Amino acid sequence: MAGAVYYYGSPENWQRSLDEQAVVITHDAHFFEAWRNGDYDAYLALERKFAKPETTDTGSKINATTWFNLSNELASSEDDIWVTRRDGYVWWGVTTSAPVQYEPHVHPDRKVDVVAICKPVFKWTNKAKNGKSLLWKNIHPKGHNILFARRTITPVKGDRSAYIRALLAGDDLSPWHDQKEWKAKLGNRTLLNDVGPDELALLKMMESIQKTVANSNGQIVQKTIKDKLLKNCTPEEMKAHLCDLLTAQDGFCKITGIKMHQYGQENQDDDFLPSPDRIDSSGHYEIGNMQIVCRFINFWKLAQDNGRFHELLEHVIKVKSAVSGPKS
Repeated sequence: MAGAVYYYGSPENWQRSLDEQAVVITHDAHFFEAWRNGDYDAYLALERKFAKPETTDTGSKINATTWFNLSNELASSEDDIWVTRRDGYVWWGVTTSAPVQYEPHVHPDRKVDVVAICKPVFKWTNKAKNGKSLLWKNIHPKGHNILFARRTITPVKGDRSAYIRALLAGDDLSPWHDQKEWKAKLGNRTLLNDVGPDELALLKMMESIQKTVANSNGQIVQKTIKDKLLKNCTPEEMKAHLCDLLTAQDGFCKITGIKMHQYGQENQDDDFLPSPDRIDSSGHYEIGNMQIVCRFINFWKLAQDNGRFHELLEHVIKVKSAVSGPKS
């Protein structure tokens, strides 16, 4: 990834970019013709003509120069990194040597003739080169500042460019994260992008247990609340026990036998992520009373007895089979 780095922030063109595997920006048709002909003076004249009343002439010149030059950079881009934030992920693609494409169409909202400038990329992806998902919420808050820009196209240079390259490559980010300012910004939070999927599952399960315990501890209500405190073990010991269970179960749900999903895998479904469950729901979170199940199973089971829950599931399967009937 030796080319330049650009931030791409065009929400209205994102779906087209994803569908066509390209970086896409649009110009109104008359602007496009001026740009395509390399006529900056005509482009500037149009910018002045359609500028908002409060826009100064200097502002018009800045807008015209910015868009004219950045459109040139996009059209000639090759081996450059384009990065954007979409749908809770950081997405990125690298432009190819394929020629830029021009696609005239009518803007769906403004009902005017526009032309899309489409520069192909090898493939948009929301994973680093090492396979880790680039979840926005798992990126350092200082990284959020680096990966945010107000313009549709923003060149990224210097240390910011180096950080983005390291993030996308899956490289060690400690040269940034270990800086005093970065540590202060992060506080006591854990960066989940810095750990593997199994460790992330363990951290999430312990977070779930500790939240449940905190919510049930000390409550005074009219009905009986089950004591869900950790018993006879420390949080560290519980985490180690969950790690042993995850290994022993080989990633399969203890109740259903369904292969549980890993955080960041392709087509991750949160209902199939690992969830810590008490075998005896009336008992404590303690070693010997734990199993790991799909998250949706934990939601369904709630306070149900483990054996009874198995019976109910088997009943559902029998009824479902009887209703479906044999296939002809």
